[in-house]
Amino acid sequence: MTAPRNSMLGSFALLCGALLCAVVGGAVALVFGRADATPVPEQHATGGSELERFAVRLDLLEETLSRTPARAATAKPVAPDQLEPQRHEAIVADGAAMAEIGGRLAALERAVAELQATAGSRQSAADGTRAARRDDPAEELRRIESWQTAILDPTTSEQQKLEAWGELRHRENAWNDAVVAQMVHVGLNSADAATRADVWRQADARSQHESLVPALLQSLQLDADAKVREEAAETLVEYRDRPTVVAMIDSLLAIEQDQGVLGYLRQVKDGGDRRR
Repeated sequence: MTAPRNSMLGSFALLCGALLCAVVGGAVALVFGRADATPVPEQHATGGSELERFAVRLDLLEETLSRTPARAATAKPVAPDQLEPQRHEAIVADGAAMAEIGGRLAALERAVAELQATAGSRQSAADGTRAARRDDPAEELRRIESWQTAILDPTTSEQQKLEAWGELRHRENAWNDAVVAQMVHVGLNSADAATRADVWRQADARSQHESLVPALLQSLQLDADAKVREEAAETLVEYRDRPTVVAMIDSLLAIEQDQGVLGYLRQVKDGGDRRR
């Protein structure tokens, strides 16, 4: 009786295995779709023991599971028209705004580049014009004459005369007797101490004129403003070898108290001593 009972238990186990296999196979079909499942070969589906059929179904399950990651990796992205309406509109609006900003920046960069190019061209043209004028003797002579006219014109202000005087100081042989006489008059008689000082400061120039010597000595003797006397003494250094200057330097040193003026007068004296 023991052998038949064991045989019945074995058959019962095989039957349970077959049922378990069927349940697992049905679950797999529901999860992954029957369309993707590889069909069981005909010879395994109809023939063989329950254990062989169970092994076939197990192989099928493992093969299906191995293909699942590939299907997830090849999933297609969601199209824009499948997004939520509000999100889709926001994305479109952001894209339009960025495009507009990019266009404005590009237009601004082009405008700046055009302005820089224009400014560079104008500067080059102006530099070329000034260079041409400097190289043109006739143009230079016309400018000198215009400055001389401004100094001699009784209607021009002292400031205008000073500006013209300053331009002439940088050019050789640009002074004449009338121009120097007019500026000496301003240097000795202007009510403004700064104007008087500036006349003597700019008299230290590329050109020299003998009429300036007595005017500088007079300013050093009589002008009450120390700054005016200092500018006169500094310019007098350029005329230190003149006999009149050498003769008067000691008396000027005796009456002067301002240290700035004394420093330039000592330069005048030292230069006169070396030349004698």
